[in-house]
Amino acid sequence: MRPHLDRVKRARATLRWLMPLAGGPLAAAAILVRRRRNPHAVLALSYRGAPLYFRGIDSSALEEVLSDEEYGFLRPYLQAMSAPRILDVGGHIGTFALWALGASPSAQILSVEANADTLAVAQRTRTARGDATAGWDLVNRAAGARDGERLPFLAEGPSMSHRVDAAGALTVEAVSLAGLLRRVAGRDGTVDLLKVDIEGAEEAFLCTDPGLLARVERLVVELHPGRCDTARVRRVLAGTFDDIVEIPGRRSTKPLLDCRRHGGAATGEGRQARRPAELTP
Repeated sequence: MRPHLDRVKRARATLRWLMPLAGGPLAAAAILVRRRRNPHAVLALSYRGAPLYFRGIDSSALEEVLSDEEYGFLRPYLQAMSAPRILDVGGHIGTFALWALGASPSAQILSVEANADTLAVAQRTRTARGDATAGWDLVNRAAGARDGERLPFLAEGPSMSHRVDAAGALTVEAVSLAGLLRRVAGRDGTVDLLKVDIEGAEEAFLCTDPGLLARVERLVVELHPGRCDTARVRRVLAGTFDDIVEIPGRRSTKPLLDCRRHGGAATGEGRQARRPAELTP
């Protein structure tokens, strides 16, 4: 009897956060049924009055980013800028990009996602939302140490756990932090926000050339203990950023670090809006 009660509790909890996106309890219940039948089927919700596409295997991203608003602490920072330049590394189905555009509609965002199928879901959302996502670009790359390197990629289980892994059957072309900065940084050579959630690849991406972090005004990174040397990542970040705060109260047990430099919180006022350049597919 206990397993049945647990399933009922989980279903009720899911319905609570899903109903606002689905448009009501009946629509949310229908989505739960369809999600259970085929976790890989593309389903539709609504976020801020426009379509949002997802699969059942993507559900935790909707809950954490859009319902729980785990990046909500960034809202005042983004709203203070006219057109913040954002690198969204580990873009997934676009939940962070959509949240950031909700906070700052003129934001210029480049989302980097290694899984082509997941990226296709994000692209479908961007197309459906039209002009509202004019400043949002996406590219199919795996964040890594060197541009052009071919990395093994594991795409099993919930999509937020897909990652660069030696056991992966897929291969994805890598892009480095240096490569991304060349394409996205403004005239002053910086980006306003670098968000990183790449399931253990953060060490290779951030620690290969630590000097590049001086070109990042603010960094938010999720660490993945057991998948990389997170102590090394913390040491490298401490060498650049003056304030490093671990965000409390998250649903996930993985540390989420908010990294800032004294005097580095540029407002972005007076900057000319600049659309991130797309990478060659």
